[in-house]
Amino acid sequence: MSETFKTGTTAIADDRAMTPTRRIGTTSNLTDLMNVGKAVVGYFERAGITRVEQLTGRDPLEIYDTMCAVDGRGHDPCLLDTIMSAVDQANGNPARPWWTYTSHRKHVLQHPRTTPGSGNPMRRVESPSWLSTRQ
Repeated sequence: MSETFKTGTTAIADDRAMTPTRRIGTTSNLTDLMNVGKAVVGYFERAGITRVEQLTGRDPLEIYDTMCAVDGRGHDPCLLDTIMSAVDQANGNPARPWWTYTSHRKHVLQHPRTTPGSGNPMRRVESPSWLSTRQ
């Protein structure tokens, strides 16, 4: 499975982000998910998540907020897209490239809900500190 995308004037085929792999010698199965490689596994592990099952039913924004808090800084918003993809797959939905979540992430971050429990679990009640500097 391969995606071709353009960077400048050169087309590049990149199989790495699209192909799930299992790391040998670890109990983590997170790399079984599309878009999750060693770097993203590191973010998940620092947030206390080591298994796909731990993503089921979780709020991607809460996971992202935890990652930012643990690392003491805001991360690239594309990491949130990847978390959204991983949670979606853990919930039994088909695997999709992380960038298909970008427009939803932007909408969610620009239109926070005003009351708890008003629908979408990926919408927040109040803005975290990292939101004021990154979108």
